[in-house]
Amino acid sequence: MKEIKEIKDIKDIKNNLKQELLNSYYKKVHAQILPLEKLRVNLLFIVIIAYLILFSILYYIITSIKILWNNEHSATLFISIVIITFISIFINAVKGYYKRKIKKFYPQIIESIGLNYRSKNNVHSVLNTMRNSGLFPTATQSKEDDIFHGNYKDVELTIAETQIIDSNYSKETLFNGIIIIIDSNKEIKSTTFIKPKIDLLFRKILLTKNFKTLISKNFIQLFWAIIGLLLIVLGIYYIIQDKNLSNALPSLPFGIAFLGTFGWWFYQSAVKEELINFKGLEKLMLEDVNFSKYYQAFSYDQVEGRYLITTAFIDRFTYLGKVFNTKNLRCSFVNNTLVIAIESKKDVFEISGLYTSLKNPKHIDKFVDQIVAILLIADYLKLYEKTGL
Repeated sequence: MKEIKEIKDIKDIKNNLKQELLNSYYKKVHAQILPLEKLRVNLLFIVIIAYLILFSILYYIITSIKILWNNEHSATLFISIVIITFISIFINAVKGYYKRKIKKFYPQIIESIGLNYRSKNNVHSVLNTMRNSGLFPTATQSKEDDIFHGNYKDVELTIAETQIIDSNYSKETLFNGIIIIIDSNKEIKSTTFIKPKIDLLFRKILLTKNFKTLISKNFIQLFWAIIGLLLIVLGIYYIIQDKNLSNALPSLPFGIAFLGTFGWWFYQSAVKEELINFKGLEKLMLEDVNFSKYYQAFSYDQVEGRYLITTAFIDRFTYLGKVFNTKNLRCSFVNNTLVIAIESKKDVFEISGLYTSLKNPKHIDKFVDQIVAILLIADYLKLYEKTGL
């Protein structure tokens, strides 16, 4: 009964907060932005005219192609690529222009929902916090676009569209998306992480600069594990080809033995260490089966980790992923701060687009849903403080 009541309370908080923010936006800002709808329609008309002109040019050139080129097909392909490239560049330029016009109203929009709009130059605290969070310990540089800051129920929070870079070697982009930094009024003594399983299994092992180190240190194990895999593939091939199990001998059993022995050795000596990433971290066993399909939690302190990652937090965390349409979330409780990283290649916090009317509430609803999902996390930290854990 208590869990059902908590779920109902979260839904009530979410719905009431969304309605409150929508009312504030439409009351304070929407009428001021609405004149940009005429600009949007004019820009869309210009884009359509540009389409027609460029494709007319394309058609004219293609019909005259025999005079200009010996190879008609290659010339047609080349000219089509050039024209389409020009169209894409032009459309992106128009979208960018309209986006800049909308963003002039961002300070008012953000203030209408109770936050402040920061200059992108005020970013030093974001990078420092990211380094200390342990989520991206090799980060040396960050580039911010939109930064929102505010106070919700006496909980300080910062939201920033961020690109995090490790510029020590080849300016590798470690992260591109939304960083949320929420201060906890209650002391967090240890460090607790949540990371996606896909992140743990592949990103940290195969797609970072640590890959070369892993290979050099564990070359023998990995080499014989690969040999084992090739022998298994060869054995299966012989079975399929000749339809005779005896033809798979001895490659198949040797392959299974090699892959099993050396693969497990490689996992224990290299992969498992990378999965944990920090000495002393222990995996938290959580009861939420659906959550555990996509995420793993680790903590230096099992007791504090369980107090932090409760059913209520998991509900809010997964709702955050649902609103931002991703399961690539990670977070860190450290130094009395909760840091959340939402990886996304799409534009977020957009209240309008070139192809969407400002009179259509779709983008406004989505924008408010994203803010509400973040404020629910801040609300959880406030509840956490009240419980005295």
